[in-house]
Amino acid sequence: MNNSLTRLIERFHEISLLTDVREILAWDEAVIMPPGAGERRNQSMAELFDCDPKTLVRS
Repeated sequence: MNNSLTRLIERFHEISLLTDVREILAWDEAVIMPPGAGERRNQSMAELFDCDPKTLVRS
């Protein structure tokens, strides 16, 4: 497989993993977040949601 295609596939995999993490955190917040963890979770979620996977593509 050509090197550029391999790098592109790797980047899409990384973006997919970040999306998975955001979805898991959102689910955890809705279902089983421990008491008192709200402020820290809000900060973590804000950081991840500000990190738009489309902007992570490197040249």
